Amino acid sequence: MLLEKIGILIFIYLLITFKITILVVIINAIRTGWYWIHCSPIWIS
Repeated sequence: MLLEKIGILIFIYLLITFKITILVVIINAIRTGWYWIHCSPIWIS
């Protein structure tokens, strides 16, 4: 029972960390090359 709870907590933690990492990458991409992203519809979809 305890191991299952710990496993769920680790899974949630990794999920949140993964989402934050994606957000940081997207924000950095927008900051450094917004014009490049804007001119490339392939990357948006």
